[in-house]
Amino acid sequence: MTRSPLPFVAAAPTARHALPLERRVHLHASPPTPPGRWLVLCDRGGLGESVAEALRDRGDEVIRVARLDPARPMHRQTPAEIVLGPDSADAFAELIAVMDTPDRPLRGVVHLWGLDDPHLDAGPPLQTMARETGLMTVTAALEQAGATPRLWIVTRGALPAEAGRPDPRQTLMWSFGQVLGVAQPQLRPTLVELDPARPPREGAAALARALGSAPNHRRLVTRRRCWYAPARLDLAAIDREARAA
Repeated sequence: MTRSPLPFVAAAPTARHALPLERRVHLHASPPTPPGRWLVLCDRGGLGESVAEALRDRGDEVIRVARLDPARPMHRQTPAEIVLGPDSADAFAELIAVMDTPDRPLRGVVHLWGLDDPHLDAGPPLQTMARETGLMTVTAALEQAGATPRLWIVTRGALPAEAGRPDPRQTLMWSFGQVLGVAQPQLRPTLVELDPARPPREGAAALARALGSAPNHRRLVTRRRCWYAPARLDLAAIDREARAA
């Protein structure tokens, strides 16, 4: 078997490896800008729809992308929502090319498909996770189209906090986002970790606030209704320590 060149987190850190949250930040609304376009890859829990509505309220144009469900092949499409599979590379590239124009550029891509994956005791290899959630397809499509919107990768429960174990699949999403920050810096991959202890409605409001602030930080974590900007995390090292404990 060929070994993946990307990092792999096989087991989640234990509760004693709590996420250091000493770098608290305050997100402020960015100055008014001309309306832009956003692509929101919506989760099935409704978070993406709420975020898309918040973006529209401030004057932006939003296209929602629902993930193709094999059990619902006749999913109805509308002008504001299309349905694509996680491996629809050509369709994503065409969509991005149409949306990214000089007079109204594609300002951001919000990836929420990773939130739909179930909690597992052990996550799959990192590249498989990125492919299953469409994240690898989207980044390849952006490169093919020559578009450089900001890529927002949203997780919930990816990182250890005060207690409990993180979701290994969410941790893999966070890991891949860190890799993208090095491999494709032009996309300014920004990781947003939502608080799994808070209700979904609060998560939508928190994410909309982050999108509207245009922060310089590339890693944002919300816990107990506060925002933090942790430094780059060596999740492989945390995993090794957890295994040795």
